[in-house]
Amino acid sequence: MSSSEIIILILTIVVFMATTVNYNHIMLSKSQNLWATIENSNGLALGQYLLDVVWTRAYDKNTVNSIPSNIPGAFTKPNSLGAENGETFPFNDIDDFNNWKTVFRFANTDFKVSGRVFYSNLNGDSLSSKSEQKMVIFKIENPLDGSFIKTQKLFSFISGTN
Repeated sequence: MSSSEIIILILTIVVFMATTVNYNHIMLSKSQNLWATIENSNGLALGQYLLDVVWTRAYDKNTVNSIPSNIPGAFTKPNSLGAENGETFPFNDIDDFNNWKTVFRFANTDFKVSGRVFYSNLNGDSLSSKSEQKMVIFKIENPLDGSFIKTQKLFSFISGTN
């Protein structure tokens, strides 16, 4: 084998190796992106599940067993929103999810979840006074890449009359 043939053979091997390494890098990157997308989808599903749980809860601790006559005056003070002492998930009213932090096992993954609840107007703006709307926000951390998924919903108090 001549020296020019050896050089061509070495160059061919180098090009082949570079192509293989680049292909493996692309495939690994695509796999990581796929897993991040799956985890984001699972985090979004968890957030929607939690909003569905909230939907089934009483609007306020003062509406768990009855409807007060003084609305919104009888509702919990804005600076007192949160679970009462000793109360744990799944809670009995909406504002119990305020300042809630937990690790939630979902789809074989541990997601860090935090909840925030505040009185709101119909535009979703935070209010410093009681109202007939509460905004619920869940922030879910994707454990794969540390990114966050946020789900939120505005809940309104509607009382029926006889």
